[in-house]
Amino acid sequence: MLFRLILALAFAGFLGAVTLPGDTIAQTTQTEEKKETKKKTTKTKEEKDETKKKSAKSKEEKDETKKKSEKEKKEKKLTPAQQRMKDCGAKWQEHKKETGEKTKDQYNSFLKKCMKKDA
Repeated sequence: MLFRLILALAFAGFLGAVTLPGDTIAQTTQTEEKKETKKKTTKTKEEKDETKKKSAKSKEEKDETKKKSEKEKKEKKLTPAQQRMKDCGAKWQEHKKETGEKTKDQYNSFLKKCMKKDA
């Protein structure tokens, strides 16, 4: 019984010794990195103004690229089937106002007729 207790304590000590250095090394490297970042964050007012100007320019550039990509999407040509669907959707809105039809079945029947006419 005493032998098992000694063996268990020795095993627990071994596991503690093996796992402890890995944990302490990870903690020390994290604190060193934090210290370095604090040193880098101290900037003069001029440097802060420059970074603000750069970020404003980069935001403007991002906005311009977004606008360009939106324009490209709009300019993207539709396939004939997509164009028919677009046209039939507009016709359905007009037809719905005239007749007062609202259900999905009525829409589907109108769409089938419209798609056949255009094809």
